[in-house]
Formats: sequence, structure tokens, C-alpha cells
Amino acid sequence: MKNMHLNRAWHIYERFVAAMHSGETSIERTVIPNAKITGCISGVERQIDLLIDARFQEDISRRIIVDAKLRRRKIDVKDVESFEGMMKDCRAHRGILVCSSGYTPAALRRTQEAITIKIVTLEEIGALNSIKWNPCVGKCLTRNSRYSERGWVLLAHHRNVTPGIAPCPSSIVGIGICDVCHDFNIWCYECGKSFALIGDEAENKCDCRRFWITAIEDEGFDQYGNKLKSVVLVVVSPDSRQHRVVDRRPLH
Repeated sequence: MKNMHLNRAWHIYERFVAAMHSGETSIERTVIPNAKITGCISGVERQIDLLIDARFQEDISRRIIVDAKLRRRKIDVKDVESFEGMMKDCRAHRGILVCSSGYTPAALRRTQEAITIKIVTLEEIGALNSIKWNPCVGKCLTRNSRYSERGWVLLAHHRNVTPGIAPCPSSIVGIGICDVCHDFNIWCYECGKSFALIGDEAENKCDCRRFWITAIEDEGFDQYGNKLKSVVLVVVSPDSRQHRVVDRRPLH
């Protein structure tokens, strides 16, 4: 983790928690560190330390939010109630509170089936395998970036997600979302090219002649009448005859 050049302990802690949950998550779900989505009740942007959501299409039953609390005091009842409110605003069916200093008995009693409390101490951070993290090559790297630091990407490895490549038995790509600028980063194992789709509506082409496209997609309405949208990552075959959604970043 030293090679990330971070001097903020809470940021290191959040990335540790993200990497830990990434290893426990199926390929059917996307893992988004430092996610930002619009609350369905509040209508304001909510920052989520870690969002675990359906990867290929809107499916609220798969949504989990994780809050990493690096602090000296224990988690108390107010923390649990505040987190429960965020879950409702973010349409999460399950939540995980990760804390470094434990929790009070009352806080544990206040949790329900939908909320889990985990203890991850500072001593455990040294066990983080930083190989999964790659420096972002998206807009937070550009000279005129408005971001104060370069982000990092937690790569998920996909096999045979890309259409139209024969024989394609070992087609593997690494896909992840930057935890600062939120651009999709791609690493194509076949041609070795690493690049980012800069922005929510962009395209790029790897040396395998596949097109990679980001687009904003409507995904219906929630129970409050709010229109749901996500940024989807689509791969298109070289002959443009096949395409496939391979990841998504929900906006609501």
C-alpha cells in the first residue's frame, strides 16, 4: 500500500476495506469504491465508501453499501441509525458497517438482519494485497484535472466477456472504476493495452479491434417516481455485429 503515496489514514483504511470485500464478491456484482449516487428520498448526492451493485443490469436486490469508520471510539446507536437512513436513501437492501475500534452492545442490538457490523483493526491493513490496485489512467491523471490526487482502480478479472473474437477460450479483461474520477479503466490481456474511457459518454479501441463504449442508460423508475440511470460499459465486436454490457456504475 506504500506505493499509493497516501498520507491519509482513513483513505488507506477505505481502500483496504474495498479490497477485502472485492475478494468476497461474485463476478455478477460490481464493486465501486468511493461511489457517488443521488439519494432516492433526499435527492442529493450521497458518498458511499463502497457500493456493491448488480454488474449487468438494474437489480436492487443485489445492492449493498459499506461504510468504513476509522475512529478511536466505538460505533454507537446513532451511527447505526444514521447508516440505516443512508441505506433507505440509497435503495440498499443490505448494509455493512466496518469499524476499527469496535461497537457498543446497544449498537449491536440496534442492528437488524439487513445490517452487519465488522471489526477491521489498523493492524490488519498491513495484510492488504495491493496487486489488485492499478493507478488510474483516466481524467484524474490529465494535466488540467480538477482532482487533487490521482485515483486507483480495483480491477475485477473477467473471462470470455468479449464477443466476436475467435477462438476466444482465454479472452480475459480487467475492468475497474477509479475511486477518484470514477472513469472505467480497462486492461485487455490479449493485446496488453491499458486505457480508460474518459467520461460517461466516451469510446476507445484496443489493439484487438474491439470498441469499448460508455453510455448513460435509462433503467426505469423507482417507487418514488425518480428516473433511474446508470453509466454502462459496453464492448463491441470488431465487425460491430455483437455488443455486450460488461459493467455499470449506477447514478441513482
